[in-house]
Amino acid sequence: MRELWLSIHKWIGLVLGLWILLQGLTGAFLTYKLELQAALDPGLYRTGAAFVQPDLDRISRSLEQRYPNYRIAYFERDGLVANESLRYVLNHVNSGPSPFTDREVFVDPATGTILGDRPWLTFVKAAWTLHTGLIAGRLGEDVVGYLALCLLVSVIVGIILWWPQGKKFAQALRVRPSSPMPRLLRDLHTVCGIYVSALVITSAQTGLVIIFPGSAHAVVGRFADVQPAKTFTTDLIAPGETRRKAGSAHPISLNALAATVEREYPRSTVTLLLYPHNSEKGTYTFRLLPAGLNPWVYTTQIYLSPRDGRILGRFDPTRQPPANSFLGAWAVSA
Repeated sequence: MRELWLSIHKWIGLVLGLWILLQGLTGAFLTYKLELQAALDPGLYRTGAAFVQPDLDRISRSLEQRYPNYRIAYFERDGLVANESLRYVLNHVNSGPSPFTDREVFVDPATGTILGDRPWLTFVKAAWTLHTGLIAGRLGEDVVGYLALCLLVSVIVGIILWWPQGKKFAQALRVRPSSPMPRLLRDLHTVCGIYVSALVITSAQTGLVIIFPGSAHAVVGRFADVQPAKTFTTDLIAPGETRRKAGSAHPISLNALAATVEREYPRSTVTLLLYPHNSEKGTYTFRLLPAGLNPWVYTTQIYLSPRDGRILGRFDPTRQPPANSFLGAWAVSA
């Protein structure tokens, strides 16, 4: 069996070595992607005044007039500083969502002034799409998920191969600089591998939870209390709703939707608004950071009907079992 484990560990490492290196480099780079983007283009990402509640309807009308061949997919902000702009992403009407044809438009929230625009696919965004899906969309994300599963298997096999007999852990965790080069390289590989194995396992598991949420839900449900998935949270389209494929007219005021969110979560910070045609659920999807709570733990999403503004569903970590919050926060923060 040891020879079999060794063969599995070796060949996974040889085949996935370049991808593992790529994931590590792009992941380290993307840790600071928000700060890097703002530093590279401060004139687009920063305004001269503190952030105020924007007139979303007026901004939408302005963008639709300025960019008649595009439609708004979503807007977002980072919530890091007080003087940041709103970043709108527009899809070309003929090609649909695509990193190669989308445009990013920066708007001053106080005045509605367009600060500038550019193609969506910048160097930082290219690194992100390469890291998450090999620049191949959903298919690429699935491939990355299966590669992460292989990586997880390789690390676990490596731990099995390293596990010392007789519980001689101190000796197994020692590198002898005076050893011959082949033995020294082997010791460096095994000892360093053991020390970083917990980080690699966590990273691989994170990717699997994000890419395969249904499977992650089923696995966690075997060990903890997971609230059963509702139809709305599992269907691609919300019950009774249809994804709007064409046209730019809004049947309901975006300002009214924002007011509904504000009533539900006073003083919260809206960091993302997905428009219905770009949302998997065919709804207006608000992502927000509730006031006074840790954004990494309590990031919330609210789904509103594009027809009458009703709240159709929500992901709220404060209203769910810890296991649901664990899974949902992982997916939302991605």
